Amino acid sequence: MKAATEEIDPLYRKMLPLRITKGEIRKVEIIKAAVECLAEGGYEHFNYNTIGLKAGLLVPTSLTIFLISARFCTWLFMGSIVNSNS
Repeated sequence: MKAATEEIDPLYRKMLPLRITKGEIRKVEIIKAAVECLAEGGYEHFNYNTIGLKAGLLVPTSLTIFLISARFCTWLFMGSIVNSNS
């Protein structure tokens, strides 16, 4: 059986803690779905329902999407600081 972490894109994998839970994997799936929805449909089709359908959720809550998006943005920002100081 293939490990669940092997199926995660390396970009998303880097933002996860060393010990990955099902919840962490689910967060990555939601982030990936949000990015794909924005890329495919633009801002007009970027909403909770399309993200939820893409991620296989019934309806993601606004708090869930906000929290994982904030974590992703923080991770990107911190990465850019580290890379600019290297």
